Amino acid sequence: AVAGGTFPATIWRLFMTPALEGTPRTPFPQPDSFPVWKPFTRGRYALSYDPYAHRSTNTTPTTTTTTTTTDTAGAAGATTKSPAKPAPRIP
Repeated sequence: AVAGGTFPATIWRLFMTPALEGTPRTPFPQPDSFPVWKPFTRGRYALSYDPYAHRSTNTTPTTTTTTTTTDTAGAAGATTKSPAKPAPRIP
């Protein structure tokens, strides 16, 4: 398994070391301009709602509750699981 840049970085170093042998080191030039960050706007195909608008600060995962019911024939012990509260949808 490969995680992060461990294996790919090793391959790149092994490739670039002989490729740049004898080439003098040069510093990266300063950019002429820096990026200007703008607020994100929702696109044409975005969700019609903001899934993060009502996010609570509670990070506890949702739990399920188990209820025991009796069907119309009188058999006890049937269990169903239902969410305690709906989990927020994260795109």
